[in-house]
Amino acid sequence: MNNFSSIKRSDLFLPALAVAVTLAGSYWILELLLVNYLPASRLALSSLLDIDAVTAKRILVSALIGVAGTAAAMIVCRRAYRLPTSCGGHPLIRLDSRDEVLLEATFDGILLISEQGKVRKANATAGTMFGGTPSLFEGLAASTFFSLDDEPIQIEDGRVVQQFEPGRCLEPTRVTALGLNGRSFPAQIRASEIALNGTRHFVLCIQELTAEVQAEVALQRAESRYRNLFGNMLEGVYKSTADGKILTANAALVRLLGFASVDELKSTITTPDLYRYPERRKQLVDHLARMKSVRNYEIELVRKDGTFVTVIANIRAIHSDAESGTIYEGTISNISDVVAARTALRHGEELFRAMTEHALDIVTVLAQNGDSIYISPSAGKLSGMGPEYAVGRNVFPAIHRDDLESVKAVLHKAFADPGSPHQFTFRFFRGDGQVLFLESVGSAYRTYDGELRAVVHSRDISERLRTEAKLQQAQKMQAVGQLTGGIAHDFNNLLTVIVGNLQLLEKQVEKPSAVTQVKTALRASMQGAELTRRLLAFSRRQFLEPKVIDVNELLIGMEPIVRRSLSDSVAVHRNYAEDIWPTKIDPAQLEDALLNLALNAANAMPCEGDLTLSTHNQTLATGDLPSDSSGDAGDYVCVTVADTGCGMSELVVERSIEPFFSTKGDHDGSGLGLSMVYGFVRQSGGHMTIDSKPAAGARIRLFLPRSKEPITETAQNHYNLATRKRNQLDD
Repeated sequence: MNNFSSIKRSDLFLPALAVAVTLAGSYWILELLLVNYLPASRLALSSLLDIDAVTAKRILVSALIGVAGTAAAMIVCRRAYRLPTSCGGHPLIRLDSRDEVLLEATFDGILLISEQGKVRKANATAGTMFGGTPSLFEGLAASTFFSLDDEPIQIEDGRVVQQFEPGRCLEPTRVTALGLNGRSFPAQIRASEIALNGTRHFVLCIQELTAEVQAEVALQRAESRYRNLFGNMLEGVYKSTADGKILTANAALVRLLGFASVDELKSTITTPDLYRYPERRKQLVDHLARMKSVRNYEIELVRKDGTFVTVIANIRAIHSDAESGTIYEGTISNISDVVAARTALRHGEELFRAMTEHALDIVTVLAQNGDSIYISPSAGKLSGMGPEYAVGRNVFPAIHRDDLESVKAVLHKAFADPGSPHQFTFRFFRGDGQVLFLESVGSAYRTYDGELRAVVHSRDISERLRTEAKLQQAQKMQAVGQLTGGIAHDFNNLLTVIVGNLQLLEKQVEKPSAVTQVKTALRASMQGAELTRRLLAFSRRQFLEPKVIDVNELLIGMEPIVRRSLSDSVAVHRNYAEDIWPTKIDPAQLEDALLNLALNAANAMPCEGDLTLSTHNQTLATGDLPSDSSGDAGDYVCVTVADTGCGMSELVVERSIEPFFSTKGDHDGSGLGLSMVYGFVRQSGGHMTIDSKPAAGARIRLFLPRSKEPITETAQNHYNLATRKRNQLDD
């Protein structure tokens, strides 16, 4: 470092002599000026500062001497701080004033490097770049300040000479500059050879590229964003010449038109080929020629496969240059779905008007307060007034007061749950005061404005209710008549037997034969009880005692009873599946039902035939359930009773489970057999089906629900009490 300790005494002699001569000359000149030429100045200063003339003279002399002393001091300092003649054993570079000015005035950093790669001199700009004063660079290896691809640049020991020929500049190279303060930054360096003091040196110009690199990165990011935006836009974007040549297009437009790539689109067609209606393009071009742009222009384009797509185009015409001429650029949006929805909406409106204006039902649109927004024309026929008089009026006053609250409650539920239908029936007053019974179904919806509306479809059911009331009355009387007649008839016969046997018993009470007569009376009494039980079974009100049983075991146990109940001409067969599922059912009632079916089958085979009892496991899906069933799909145990008798017609099959319906004579049965079986099976959670055709026999299947519980007791422990008593009476 340069400081006062390095200054020699001989270096101060000439400056000191110059100062002394300057001060002596200055005093003589000042004295001459003050006496002969500046008396006015002295007098002016004296009067201005309110001092005497001598004092003013001393002040002026002191000022002039101070100026001269300052100049002399500058000379001394310049001499005292002149550059050393060497640094590290190498002579220092001395530049003239012009070179110094040029070196410091440049915006680039300058490093003067020796042939051995050492820094000999640096300008202030380089010091700012690398974070230090220029004197700190002197003697350092230039390679420590730069790296290329994370490797230091070797420009020492003469290697820098190998990078270019003498007198030629090294090509500009981008490197990473390494500052003294640890800062690194992108830079561009360029070296050239010069001769100083008879030795070869190199001038290294350094241009910091931080701003340029940041600008390049920003530009790359902007271009990337643009490419991503251009490529990922949902709308098609294109640019074409005035004659229709497609210059560029994005992926969305390629997909919209059904092409595989942009190149295929550009090389296959021109824009005139895309228009379904050429006159629409002519109109578009004319509009662009006048207005230079067009917005929301709806057109139909032809896709690659020949199908059509409706789009909205926003296009502008720009003048590129004399060679390219006018360029069209714009965006294409697919609105096929919008057009389809618009068409569907128009068709829906037409259909709605056609349905409502010609419908027999009343269609009403109501606000939440009950005001009518719309009423179909059919309302005039029922209400006695035209829609023009009813629209805008409140409908609540026309509703019967006993039904008003229930109607309001239903509408309140509908408005609280838009989209859900709600049914209700109420009485409505016509304009002439007549009361109508209306059956309605309504649901609420929300308009585009967010307001709630309710659409109510109403139908006049006054006449239907009157007809139904008459029909129900007639059916009820017929049912009561049939029930009363059947019970009276059967009980009359039973009572005849009972009375006759009791009369005989009265006369023969002492005789042994009275025991048989008593048994007969008891048997008739039990038949009367059985008839009553069948009535209860059909109405599904009988008391059941379900048990988890094995159906196969129950059938095996009751086979002797079945065989004794049938004639010898009927052969009984069985086909029981192994591993039959358990079922939870009343075993006694099931035994009665199966015995009833066996007796019906025997009656259908008066001469001879075959009766088959079979079981199997079956899983019923929802579609497999009988049409009149309200049960659930799942696992069932199927018990089938099939015969080879005369069979039944379709009409008879449909009415076979009706109470008191029988194909026998008036004195041959009550018509409650199948009704009792059907009621019992349904009460037990099962289903019953009947398959039969005339002369083809019948097959009745009982589907009993499967039980997951284990079998509790054997079926033989649950024989019907009535069956036991019959066995006892038969014995």
